[in-house]
Amino acid sequence: MIETQPLFPAFQPGTNVDEYLRHLRRAAAPLPFPRLVLPPYAKHPPGWQPNWWPINTAQQAAINCRAEILLFGGQSGGGKTSFLAADAMQEYKNPYLRSLILRTTKTEMGELADQMQKLYEPLGAKWKRPSKFEDYAWVFPNGGYVTPGYMRNEKDLLRYQGNPKSHLGVDESGHHEEKLIRRLLGWLAAPTWTRLFVRARLGANPGGPGHGWQMAVFLRNRCPVHFPAPLDDSLPFETSVVPGKVYYGARWASDDAPVFKTTAFIPARLIDNPVYSDRVKLESLLTQTATVREQLLFGCWCNAEGLYFPFLRPEYMAPFQEVRDEWWWGHFISIDYGYGNSAAAAGMYSIAPSGQVFKTRERVERRMASRNFALAICKDGFKASDNPRQGPQDAWLKKLRPRDPEPPRMLFAMTDPANDQHTGTGKSNFEIMSEVFAEHGVPCSLGAHDPMGNAQNLYNGLSNRALVVTSACPYTFRTLQSRQIDERKAVKKEKGNPQDDCYDETAYAWNTWLTESVKPARVTLEEELDKMRRDGMDETSIARYGWQREQAIRAEERKAVRGLPLGGRRIGRRVTRR
Repeated sequence: MIETQPLFPAFQPGTNVDEYLRHLRRAAAPLPFPRLVLPPYAKHPPGWQPNWWPINTAQQAAINCRAEILLFGGQSGGGKTSFLAADAMQEYKNPYLRSLILRTTKTEMGELADQMQKLYEPLGAKWKRPSKFEDYAWVFPNGGYVTPGYMRNEKDLLRYQGNPKSHLGVDESGHHEEKLIRRLLGWLAAPTWTRLFVRARLGANPGGPGHGWQMAVFLRNRCPVHFPAPLDDSLPFETSVVPGKVYYGARWASDDAPVFKTTAFIPARLIDNPVYSDRVKLESLLTQTATVREQLLFGCWCNAEGLYFPFLRPEYMAPFQEVRDEWWWGHFISIDYGYGNSAAAAGMYSIAPSGQVFKTRERVERRMASRNFALAICKDGFKASDNPRQGPQDAWLKKLRPRDPEPPRMLFAMTDPANDQHTGTGKSNFEIMSEVFAEHGVPCSLGAHDPMGNAQNLYNGLSNRALVVTSACPYTFRTLQSRQIDERKAVKKEKGNPQDDCYDETAYAWNTWLTESVKPARVTLEEELDKMRRDGMDETSIARYGWQREQAIRAEERKAVRGLPLGGRRIGRRVTRR
């Protein structure tokens, strides 16, 4: 396990800023991140003043990068905006150039507009409409053009759909959710005979709504500062990516779907920017809070501003093989079912004798009927992981190991309380799934629905390691890492993102387990039997009492599965007779 170590000195009040800047340069110099070895930085010939030239090795590597999607950034003041404006004009002589550069709002276009005017006017570009149906753009003499724009939500996205672009630049891409960027990439195309290099260039600092998906797509969910990759990239499951290296096989954070394009990450540092090499920019960053200062000044992706679980670093995920889940441990299943804009998420939890709870299985499905989802969990269990260092995950109805005498003990299954709502006179999703689980001897109950309380209890459980997510559940761990703070609902929701359902399922599971009032009958029975043994009661009496209680519990389960009696007048959920 790689432990997190502080790499930079903390700034203390009263410290001389100039001395701190020199100390910062000395501390950052030997780090593998973010210094790039190749290509070597080349200055422009003496006596010749180019229109634009890379200010450092990072910008030079970015302007020559052959990845189809590049994330450039990390620290504030690294030259991201200047790079995006220059990269868009590389093919300005091609008449088929169609470039789009976006900021979040129109008022944020000030610096980018100045950069574009400074670079494009000497090349003969004019600020005009390419056609009467299009917005204003910088049109070059040969007919290619670069369009500046803004995108804050899906409504703004509609302005750019249906118009293919050969180049896409997004400044501060961390302010955008994954679904917006994915839909933009759907229009990134150009005919092969145009000989254009079709690419997307993103500039971002750590944090924001896009923090999670950028970590998944570009950084292998590891901070490049605290988990730097060796030059031979020999630890792909334990470290971040090699700066500047082109990768293929990245996957999106929300649904784990392949990106299908090559990706790369090139870090930018403030101390490498000669424009901000003085103390003014450093003093501006030092005025921020410790969290913001760490991400903007050092480019740290671990503790970004706005994360609900900022302490969740890779060392908090336990290796699946080390849990040693036993068949006689208590197990339960948690479900958050959704069909339309949401997904159906399920997780399996193991309760160790010490009381520590491990999440050992996960499953997320889109557009699957509630009965089919319950049948799939009972028949097939949970899907296997793609991690080659992890063993196969068998269905919970099968033995965990061949030598085990029986399958794992399944205590109960819980579902989202919203699944028990009725939209008509038929059965609710909770009742439908309860019937399926009852056929397999597993009782069902409703989870504890308290958004603020669930979030706080989950925070405490994860931080003190009472609840541990194992390496068998990478999707859950990525989900928890990327959750953002919402002042009203505790954790910010992203409509249509399956990660929301995965988070809800985990929060329901932990909060319901902690709540004694809703603890299932079989769990209560086990606690009563253990107390009888500690009090010295003989095993015969304990067995007789346990058998009687078990028969009563099964009778209650059969009664609950039969559902509500028909007839009479329905008042809410209660049925009354005259």
